Amino acid sequence: MYFWQFIYIENVLKIYKKRLMLEEKLKNYISGSLVKITRKSGRKELYWKFYEKGKINKKYLSPKIHREIIERLEQKRKECPAIKKELAELKKLCKQLLPMAEKILGRIKIIPASYPPTPSENNSHPEWLRFRTNRGEMVRSMSEKIIADTLYKYGIYYAYEKSLVVDGITYHPDFTILNPISGTVFYWEHCGLNTDEYISRWHKKLGAFTENGIYLDENLIVTTQDDMNDIESVVKERFTLERYRGMMG
Repeated sequence: MYFWQFIYIENVLKIYKKRLMLEEKLKNYISGSLVKITRKSGRKELYWKFYEKGKINKKYLSPKIHREIIERLEQKRKECPAIKKELAELKKLCKQLLPMAEKILGRIKIIPASYPPTPSENNSHPEWLRFRTNRGEMVRSMSEKIIADTLYKYGIYYAYEKSLVVDGITYHPDFTILNPISGTVFYWEHCGLNTDEYISRWHKKLGAFTENGIYLDENLIVTTQDDMNDIESVVKERFTLERYRGMMG
C-alpha cells in the first residue's frame, strides 16, 4: 500500500469513527419528545410524547416532579438537530469516499462465501419456500433471493429466518447477519407487501424491536420493493463500512 493510500484509508476510518460516535450519542438520548400545550385559559402544560409497545403515548409532566425528564428532553431538542445534520453530512461523505477505499483495500471477505446454507427456522407455511438461493437454502420470495444472493456474492454471512425471541414472542427476521470482526449482529427485514394487515403487524414488530435495542438504520436494515433496483448499493454501503469497524479495534 502506498503512503497516500494509507492516509486515505486512515481518514476514512476517522470519518466513520466519528459517524459511529454520533450514532451512539443519538441512541443515548431519552426517547420521545417534549410537547408544550397552551390551554384556552392561558395555562401552559408540558407532555412527554413517546413510542411504547407499538403505540404513541403522551404523559403529563409536572415541572416540579419531573424536572429531570424535562431537562433531558429540552437538551435533546436543542442538540439533536445539529447532530443529525452533521451525521447526514458524514453519511454522505462516507458514501463518496467508499468506492476509492474499496479499490485500495480490494474485496475483503469476512466469511468464506462457501459457508453452508441455513434452513429457515420458521415452520409457518413451509410451502411458501419456493425460491432457491445461490447458497442453497429456500426462501419465500424473489426479492429475498436477490438479497441473499447479493450477501453471498460479497461473502457476508447470513442466517435466513433465524428465531429471535423478544418479550417472550418468537420472531423470524428475514436475515440475521453477523460481523465476526466486531461481533455486531444485524437484522434485515424486507417489507414486500403493502396491505393494511401487513403494515399493522410490521409496526407492532418494529415497536417491539425498538424497545429491545434493535434500532432502525443502526442494527436493523429495512428495505421495500423500491430498494430492489439497487440492492448492491445497500449491501456495499453498509457492510463495507462494517469491515472498517473491525479495523478500529
